[in-house]
Amino acid sequence: MTNRLKKVLAKKISIRYPFHIINIPLITKLYNTAFSNSDSSLRRFVVSLPVLLIFYFLQRYSPFKSNGAFSYKLKNKYKTIFFNARNTQYQALYKDLFQHGYEPEVMALLDIIMPPSGTFYDIGANWGYFSMYVASKPGFKGRILAFEPFPSSYQDLKDVIEQAELTDTIECYPVALSNFEGNAHIQLPDHIHSGFATIRNNNSNFFSPRVKVTKLDTIDLLSPSVLKIDVEGSEYFVLIGGRNVLVKYKPMIIFENIRDFKDVDKTLKPLFFLKKLGYTFFIPCWLKQKKSHFVFLSPEDPRYSKPMDTLALIPITLEKRFLYYNQINIFACHKNNLPDLYKLFNKI
Repeated sequence: MTNRLKKVLAKKISIRYPFHIINIPLITKLYNTAFSNSDSSLRRFVVSLPVLLIFYFLQRYSPFKSNGAFSYKLKNKYKTIFFNARNTQYQALYKDLFQHGYEPEVMALLDIIMPPSGTFYDIGANWGYFSMYVASKPGFKGRILAFEPFPSSYQDLKDVIEQAELTDTIECYPVALSNFEGNAHIQLPDHIHSGFATIRNNNSNFFSPRVKVTKLDTIDLLSPSVLKIDVEGSEYFVLIGGRNVLVKYKPMIIFENIRDFKDVDKTLKPLFFLKKLGYTFFIPCWLKQKKSHFVFLSPEDPRYSKPMDTLALIPITLEKRFLYYNQINIFACHKNNLPDLYKLFNKI
């Protein structure tokens, strides 16, 4: 491999996908139609809008169950798991956009950095996609703590974990992690997607459920090896509420970061905070190698960037954050753990 790659962490990987859809109900087919990736404005208006209204009505008001099913591979055995298709976050299993996996670069990274006997914190777990993914890793004997405050998503999380017989491996907590103790409202900004659930501690909307909020520093649980944080723009508050945990255990962290040109400080706050604690940042992406050249493929749009056989970690500085796309997963590794990271990736 060319000398230009000597400062890049790269590792050949084998894509692992333990989920396979078995069947989907009508409401899921309606969702696929309503939220298709069509470039036609006419199609979106003539077809998608009416279908969206039907989907919304069934999702919110239908008295009938809307269950789908998927198979889940655990220890070389397949289990059939039934799921609540009203939760749109199950699109990770059935939408064509995710035919190669949901955030496969994160999946590959977790397979590399997760210690066999370590503890994984899934903060903003929804129904448990990444919790179940880590649990299915061959040889994994550690523990997983999944935090999901949105009531219906938490119920889905508990349900699939019980069906998969993973209650001894995955502990579920119906709380939001932030920088304060108490209660807050949680809402879906678009009233449809559970993956967009957002905490609003000053929201008095009658229809927004109130949930318990606590700090990572307050909970007395297992010491984390890896944190994955996806809380729709509130990652900074989770981090500052867990400052003592981060200083003491120095876990590896994967967190979502949203670029906001109207509020640059909001985008950069998590990075400034972690940098002061001694963390270095990388963007996971795919490396495509040719005989005469190479290219790094952004995972920004799964339609055009399917997984390669080599995962790369590109160093990123705070100053360059706004050169990258709107929504990225950033990998943070403490400086004390960099030698171990280099060993995991066989730095080339």
